[in-house]
Amino acid sequence: MSAPTATPTVDPQRCPLCGSDNQCGVQAARDAQAATGDGGVLCWCMTVSVPEALRERLPTQARGRSCICPGCVAAAHREAASAPQP
Repeated sequence: MSAPTATPTVDPQRCPLCGSDNQCGVQAARDAQAATGDGGVLCWCMTVSVPEALRERLPTQARGRSCICPGCVAAAHREAASAPQP
């Protein structure tokens, strides 16, 4: 009988794609127990478009638990802009 495999730990402050600080404003607010004046929490990702293809690359265990970093989002936009158009 084989031993069960451990589920990798997800760090909500690290990008699950590259391991960099994801600069998540939502997580920072949770960590600091802080919120904006209107009761909402703001994050850089709420002002940019995150390509669906990039979101699909997220490991299942990280979905909804850890954000993609700005560097990976910017790289995905650069790749999309330089890809040949049909």
